Amino acid sequence: MGQPHPAVTAGRHALLEVLEELPEGSHVLLAVSGGSDSMALAASAAFAARKTGIVLHSLTVDHGIRPESAEEAEQVSQWLTALGIDARIAHLSHDRYESASLGPEGDARSGRYAALAHVAVALAKGTGNAVPVLLGHTADDQAETVLMGLSRGSGARSIAGMPAIGSLPMHPEVAMYRPVLAMRREQLRTICIELSIPWVDDPTNEPESTWRQANGMPLLRNAVRHDVIPLLQQVFGAGVIDTLNRTARMLQDDDATLTTLARAALIDAAVASSAMRLRQIHAGERGACEHIDVRTVALASHPRAVRSRALREAFLACGGRNGELVYRHITALDKLVIGIDNNLALDLPGVRVRRVNNVMTFESVNACGGAHES
Repeated sequence: MGQPHPAVTAGRHALLEVLEELPEGSHVLLAVSGGSDSMALAASAAFAARKTGIVLHSLTVDHGIRPESAEEAEQVSQWLTALGIDARIAHLSHDRYESASLGPEGDARSGRYAALAHVAVALAKGTGNAVPVLLGHTADDQAETVLMGLSRGSGARSIAGMPAIGSLPMHPEVAMYRPVLAMRREQLRTICIELSIPWVDDPTNEPESTWRQANGMPLLRNAVRHDVIPLLQQVFGAGVIDTLNRTARMLQDDDATLTTLARAALIDAAVASSAMRLRQIHAGERGACEHIDVRTVALASHPRAVRSRALREAFLACGGRNGELVYRHITALDKLVIGIDNNLALDLPGVRVRRVNNVMTFESVNACGGAHES
């Protein structure tokens, strides 16, 4: 019997690298859409699970956008069951996309991550141990994400793309891995072909898809994938995907360092009770603060790159959602920090900020009233 194709070997090694770090008998949830990327992830995970004693579950989310999607989800479930995976399906209502607040792509992603988080938390309760989610994003996806972040003009964190290890987007209580983030999309399709693994091609990912943005333009990721990336490869050469991925990794390192400095600066500037709660959150405790009180003079002494991240950390600590704080919000917050005027207020998504007596108070819109230490 010959050796496996190099792509098959690479996929198996990528999954072994993640699963070998988990205790034997751990449970893991795979996000499987049924496309070639996620089916290759599932096949590679099934091989690695047999070597490591890991129990695999999967979730396929039927967004209800196409009439045939429910039947496709059932087919994917059968394929995964044949691989020895406990396969589950979540059906989402098409109605939720009619007034998509984040745009059709963003709202679908939000619903998908919410479904994954729900299953991961339920499995964790049943098994007594945390259940991480494995996502099948590739180096191609990363390059697209970097370009989309660049188009938003929202700073290094946005251009840094997706981390290989972290928490599930919008659900910090769930651990997340992207084992094949360094692999190319064509490698994962090769895995499926070599191992005779079937997959589903989703027509909404094609350039001629009838699923559009609210303004009638093609879905942003589709446009980047089918128009922008090929043009960049024409101009800069075939290595542009690798270059964008290398840029993302370097920016992630830079951002991690700046975030560490920002958290320390925020704790140093916070009043005693707020500093204590921030330490608990940074140590991994769940839950958000009702309010965070920060001394403006202390925070203003730090460089803007540190201040802006500290302000973002305060926003997140009070229940703000990652991705909803944009450049104009940060600019307005920073003016509150470095200015001399008091008795000012600023409304952010889900969080209200007030400056009184040179203390900025970040407060969840759902928080109860009460006196704040200053």
